[in-house]
Amino acid sequence: MKLGSAEVSFHHLQNEKVTFCTLVAKGKVFNGIAKCSNEDHFNRHTGRKVSLTEAMRKSNSTLSKIQKKNVWNAYRDLTKIPRW
Repeated sequence: MKLGSAEVSFHHLQNEKVTFCTLVAKGKVFNGIAKCSNEDHFNRHTGRKVSLTEAMRKSNSTLSKIQKKNVWNAYRDLTKIPRW
């Protein structure tokens, strides 16, 4: 899905309680992973936020602060859950 100036995709492995995020920006690929502990319950929304946060952190020198803000705003507008 296109979020702001980046292309973002998520992959969930519910049985293993893992969410993967792939962020493509300016021809570079950044990955983020969110993994639940054994005591946690799997939640797709939380996994997406955590994995996207990690991918965005790795893209620090590629995306400007404004571009990152646009990605987060586009993600927020895509979900039905109110702003966190």
